This record gives sequence, structure tokens and C-alpha cells, in this order.
Amino acid sequence: MASTVARTPLSCFHGASVGARPEVLRALTPGNRAEPKMLSFHAHRSLTDRDTFVLVEHYSDPDGYDEHRATAAFREHVLKIYCPVCGIGR
Repeated sequence: MASTVARTPLSCFHGASVGARPEVLRALTPGNRAEPKMLSFHAHRSLTDRDTFVLVEHYSDPDGYDEHRATAAFREHVLKIYCPVCGIGR
């Protein structure tokens, strides 16, 4: 099994407004959970920063995370942007 934990400011996702940020996550969650090697995907909202979520992902094997990063959704919503806070993207 392989796991990843990411502290993610949702403002990274195309500058979504505070009200829209949970919607971005709701839109991505079903696809994440449907990935063949995804065992679980959970998002927890920070109690002190409404913009920040902690994403906890578990995969059946290390290749599962690589395959997740290769999905169209990951490329569109994560790699297409650059977030200096997360250090991900372009």
C-alpha cells in the first residue's frame, strides 16, 4: 500500500472563490475514488483556515499514485496551475 497526505489551499485550483472551493473538491472526489488503485480518498477542512484542506489518499501500491498523477483530472486541475504555496504545477 502507498499513502499520501497533502495540505492543499483550494485557492490553488484556478483561483476559485472561497464559496466555490468545496465545490471544486466535490467535483474531483468521485473520479479520485473511482480510480482502480485508489483504496480511499478523504478530505478534511482545516478548523483554522477555511481555504485549506488536508487530503489523505491510500493506493493499493506505489504505482497507484503515479497513475493518479497521470489522470486527465490531475493534469487539468493540478498540473495546469502553479501554486507557490504547494509547490506543484508548471
